[in-house]
Amino acid sequence: MVELTEVTRVALASAAKHRSLFRATFGLDTLLGRVVLGSNEPIVSQIRLAWWRDKLQALSEGARDRDPLAALIQSSWGKDTSSLINLIDGWESFLVEPKRMMLFVRAKAELARAIAEKVGSQSDVGGAVLDGKLWAYADLANLADEMTKAWALQEWTKLPHGNNTKARELRPLRVLGGLAQRSLENGGAPMLGDRVSPLVALRLGLWGK
Repeated sequence: MVELTEVTRVALASAAKHRSLFRATFGLDTLLGRVVLGSNEPIVSQIRLAWWRDKLQALSEGARDRDPLAALIQSSWGKDTSSLINLIDGWESFLVEPKRMMLFVRAKAELARAIAEKVGSQSDVGGAVLDGKLWAYADLANLADEMTKAWALQEWTKLPHGNNTKARELRPLRVLGGLAQRSLENGGAPMLGDRVSPLVALRLGLWGK
Protein backbone atom coordinates (compact mmCIF):
# COMPACT_ATOMS: atom_id res chain seq x y z
CA MET A 1 0.00 0.00 0.00
CA VAL A 2 1.30 3.46 -0.96
CA GLU A 3 0.81 5.90 1.92
CA LEU A 4 0.15 9.62 1.46
CA THR A 5 0.00 12.64 3.74
CA GLU A 6 -3.40 14.18 4.29
CA VAL A 7 -2.69 17.13 2.01
CA THR A 8 -1.33 15.03 -0.87
CA ARG A 9 -4.30 12.68 -0.52
CA VAL A 10 -6.61 15.67 -0.93
CA ALA A 11 -4.58 16.89 -3.91
CA LEU A 12 -4.69 13.44 -5.53
CA ALA A 13 -8.50 13.49 -5.40
CA SER A 14 -8.45 16.26 -8.02
CA ALA A 15 -6.55 14.18 -10.58
CA ALA A 16 -8.70 13.57 -13.65
CA LYS A 17 -5.89 11.78 -15.49
CA HIS A 18 -2.43 10.45 -14.69
CA ARG A 19 -3.59 9.39 -11.24
CA SER A 20 -0.89 6.74 -10.91
CA LEU A 21 1.82 9.29 -11.71
CA PHE A 22 0.66 11.62 -8.96
CA ARG A 23 0.12 8.78 -6.47
CA ALA A 24 3.65 7.49 -7.08
CA THR A 25 5.14 10.98 -6.76
CA PHE A 26 3.22 11.90 -3.63
CA GLY A 27 3.87 8.46 -2.16
CA LEU A 28 7.62 8.88 -2.55
CA ASP A 29 7.52 12.38 -1.09
CA THR A 30 5.53 11.09 1.89
CA LEU A 31 7.97 8.25 2.47
CA LEU A 32 11.02 10.52 2.23
CA GLY A 33 9.49 13.00 4.66
CA ARG A 34 8.89 10.25 7.20
CA VAL A 35 12.39 8.85 6.75
CA VAL A 36 13.96 12.26 7.36
CA LEU A 37 11.66 13.63 10.03
CA GLY A 38 10.67 10.44 11.83
CA SER A 39 14.08 9.35 13.09
CA ASN A 40 16.36 10.65 15.82
CA GLU A 41 19.37 9.02 14.13
CA PRO A 42 20.45 10.98 11.02
CA ILE A 43 22.79 8.19 9.93
CA VAL A 44 19.89 5.73 9.83
CA SER A 45 17.86 8.17 7.74
CA GLN A 46 20.77 8.66 5.35
CA ILE A 47 21.15 4.91 4.91
CA ARG A 48 17.46 4.58 4.02
CA LEU A 49 17.69 7.51 1.61
CA ALA A 50 20.72 5.94 -0.05
CA TRP A 51 18.82 2.66 -0.34
CA TRP A 52 15.97 4.41 -2.16
CA ARG A 53 18.41 6.34 -4.33
CA ASP A 54 19.97 3.06 -5.44
CA LYS A 55 16.53 1.56 -5.98
CA LEU A 56 15.44 4.42 -8.25
CA GLN A 57 18.72 4.22 -10.14
CA ALA A 58 18.10 0.52 -10.70
CA LEU A 59 14.59 1.27 -11.96
CA SER A 60 16.06 3.73 -14.45
CA GLU A 61 18.20 0.88 -15.77
CA GLY A 62 15.18 -1.39 -16.24
CA ALA A 63 15.29 -3.46 -13.05
CA ARG A 64 12.03 -4.90 -11.75
CA ASP A 65 10.92 -4.34 -8.16
CA ARG A 66 8.10 -5.88 -6.14
CA ASP A 67 7.91 -3.09 -3.58
CA PRO A 68 4.45 -1.49 -4.11
CA LEU A 69 5.77 2.07 -4.30
CA ALA A 70 8.73 1.15 -6.52
CA ALA A 71 6.43 -0.81 -8.83
CA LEU A 72 4.06 2.15 -9.06
CA ILE A 73 6.96 4.48 -9.82
CA GLN A 74 8.15 2.13 -12.54
CA SER A 75 4.73 1.82 -14.17
CA SER A 76 4.06 5.57 -14.14
CA TRP A 77 7.52 7.15 -14.53
CA GLY A 78 9.22 4.39 -16.50
CA LYS A 79 12.99 4.77 -16.62
CA ASP A 80 12.94 8.55 -16.15
CA THR A 81 13.58 8.72 -12.41
CA SER A 82 16.11 11.58 -12.33
CA SER A 83 13.67 14.12 -10.84
CA LEU A 84 12.71 11.60 -8.16
CA ILE A 85 16.37 11.03 -7.28
CA ASN A 86 16.75 14.81 -7.03
CA LEU A 87 13.82 14.80 -4.60
CA ILE A 88 15.78 12.42 -2.38
CA ASP A 89 18.71 14.84 -2.47
CA GLY A 90 16.36 17.68 -1.54
CA TRP A 91 15.01 15.84 1.49
CA GLU A 92 18.53 14.83 2.49
CA SER A 93 19.43 18.51 2.84
CA PHE A 94 17.38 18.44 6.06
CA LEU A 95 20.02 16.10 7.47
CA VAL A 96 23.33 17.23 6.03
CA GLU A 97 22.89 20.81 4.81
CA PRO A 98 20.26 22.52 6.97
CA LYS A 99 21.49 25.95 5.85
CA ARG A 100 20.95 25.11 2.17
CA MET A 101 17.21 24.62 2.03
CA MET A 102 17.12 26.06 -1.48
CA LEU A 103 18.15 22.56 -2.57
CA PHE A 104 14.80 21.33 -1.28
CA VAL A 105 12.91 24.10 -3.08
CA ARG A 106 14.71 23.42 -6.35
CA ALA A 107 14.08 19.69 -6.05
CA LYS A 108 10.32 20.14 -5.75
CA ALA A 109 10.30 22.77 -8.49
CA GLU A 110 12.13 20.43 -10.87
CA LEU A 111 9.83 17.59 -9.86
CA ALA A 112 6.83 19.73 -10.80
CA ARG A 113 8.52 20.59 -14.11
CA ALA A 114 9.07 16.90 -14.83
CA ILE A 115 5.42 16.12 -14.08
CA ALA A 116 4.25 18.85 -16.47
CA GLU A 117 6.50 17.51 -19.21
CA LYS A 118 5.44 13.93 -18.49
CA VAL A 119 1.73 14.66 -18.92
CA GLY A 120 2.30 16.76 -22.04
CA SER A 121 1.65 20.21 -20.55
CA GLN A 122 4.88 21.85 -21.70
CA SER A 123 3.13 25.19 -22.15
CA ASP A 124 2.30 25.20 -18.43
CA VAL A 125 5.75 24.28 -17.14
CA GLY A 126 6.28 27.73 -15.59
CA GLY A 127 3.05 27.50 -13.62
CA ALA A 128 3.90 23.99 -12.46
CA VAL A 129 7.32 25.13 -11.26
CA LEU A 130 5.73 28.00 -9.33
CA ASP A 131 3.29 25.67 -7.59
CA GLY A 132 6.15 23.28 -6.84
CA LYS A 133 8.11 26.07 -5.16
CA LEU A 134 5.08 27.14 -3.11
CA TRP A 135 4.62 23.53 -1.98
CA ALA A 136 8.28 23.38 -0.95
CA TYR A 137 8.24 26.66 0.98
CA ALA A 138 5.08 25.63 2.84
CA ASP A 139 6.70 22.31 3.76
CA LEU A 140 9.72 24.17 5.12
CA ALA A 141 7.52 26.55 7.08
CA ASN A 142 5.65 23.61 8.62
CA LEU A 143 8.34 20.97 9.06
CA ALA A 144 11.69 22.68 9.63
CA ASP A 145 13.20 24.59 12.55
CA GLU A 146 12.29 28.17 13.40
CA MET A 147 15.24 29.69 11.53
CA THR A 148 14.35 27.82 8.35
CA LYS A 149 10.69 28.67 8.81
CA ALA A 150 11.54 32.37 8.99
CA TRP A 151 13.68 32.03 5.88
CA ALA A 152 10.90 30.27 3.96
CA LEU A 153 8.32 32.89 4.97
CA GLN A 154 10.62 35.59 3.63
CA GLU A 155 11.78 33.84 0.46
CA TRP A 156 8.39 32.82 -0.86
CA THR A 157 7.32 36.47 -1.13
CA LYS A 158 9.90 36.89 -3.92
CA LEU A 159 7.97 34.51 -6.17
CA PRO A 160 5.89 35.90 -9.05
CA HIS A 161 2.15 35.99 -8.48
CA GLY A 162 -0.72 34.94 -10.71
CA ASN A 163 1.18 32.57 -12.99
CA ASN A 164 0.15 29.30 -11.37
CA THR A 165 -0.58 26.22 -13.42
CA LYS A 166 -3.91 26.21 -15.25
CA ALA A 167 -3.81 22.86 -17.06
CA ARG A 168 -6.50 20.41 -15.94
CA GLU A 169 -3.95 17.59 -16.12
CA LEU A 170 -1.88 19.36 -13.45
CA ARG A 171 -4.73 20.11 -11.06
CA PRO A 172 -3.16 18.22 -8.11
CA LEU A 173 -0.17 20.59 -8.30
CA ARG A 174 -2.54 23.57 -8.35
CA VAL A 175 -4.29 22.25 -5.23
CA LEU A 176 -0.95 21.91 -3.44
CA GLY A 177 0.25 25.30 -4.66
CA GLY A 178 -2.96 27.04 -3.65
CA LEU A 179 -3.07 25.47 -0.19
CA ALA A 180 0.64 26.19 0.23
CA GLN A 181 0.23 29.86 -0.66
CA ARG A 182 -2.62 30.18 1.80
CA SER A 183 -0.46 28.55 4.47
CA LEU A 184 2.42 30.93 3.80
CA GLU A 185 0.14 33.96 3.82
CA ASN A 186 -0.91 32.86 7.31
CA GLY A 187 2.59 32.60 8.74
CA GLY A 188 3.19 28.96 7.91
CA ALA A 189 -0.07 27.56 9.26
CA PRO A 190 -0.81 23.90 8.40
CA MET A 191 -1.98 23.53 4.81
CA LEU A 192 -5.14 21.80 6.03
CA GLY A 193 -5.24 23.38 9.45
CA ASP A 194 -8.69 24.93 9.71
CA ARG A 195 -12.32 24.43 8.73
CA VAL A 196 -12.04 26.52 5.59
CA SER A 197 -9.03 24.78 4.03
CA PRO A 198 -10.98 21.69 2.81
CA LEU A 199 -13.37 24.03 1.00
CA VAL A 200 -10.41 25.88 -0.51
CA ALA A 201 -8.99 22.54 -1.66
CA LEU A 202 -12.33 21.62 -3.23
CA ARG A 203 -12.51 24.95 -5.07
CA LEU A 204 -8.95 24.58 -6.32
CA GLY A 205 -9.66 21.04 -7.43
CA LEU A 206 -12.75 22.03 -9.39
CA TRP A 207 -11.70 25.34 -10.90
CA GLY A 208 -7.98 25.71 -10.24
CA LYS A 209 -8.34 29.02 -8.43
